[in-house]
Amino acid sequence: MMDRFVPDDQLLGLYADALNALEECKKRAGHIEMELLHRMEERGATSIPDDTFICEAPLRYEYPLGCFTPLKEIFNATELGECYWPAKRELVPEHYENHPEAWNTPKTLSLATKRGTEAMAVVERNRLPGARRIKFTKRGG
Repeated sequence: MMDRFVPDDQLLGLYADALNALEECKKRAGHIEMELLHRMEERGATSIPDDTFICEAPLRYEYPLGCFTPLKEIFNATELGECYWPAKRELVPEHYENHPEAWNTPKTLSLATKRGTEAMAVVERNRLPGARRIKFTKRGG
């Protein structure tokens, strides 16, 4: 807690200093994170083993809009009902709102795996590497 007798101008200066220090810490953490990701990439790894810390960056994938459309010819109606929502146009007061088709990606991937080679080929040719972020915690805490 700050001393109530610290003059306003001094308190404002302390606050500005603290914000600057915080910004510098964020920049430093960002540079360190980039280096950790670089080391994982060099090793073809998704983590850096350590007895004190858990440092992981799981591989993530993204799929462009519309890339699962060919699966409509592969999945049956029940499967499509579990993972696909067709495009629709709804009347909203004073304007129309378009909703593009949508796919539940985890469910679609699960069904494609069950369906096998043909469905997985659609998934794999559309798979793009996503941004990796570090998950970092101290062991036991």
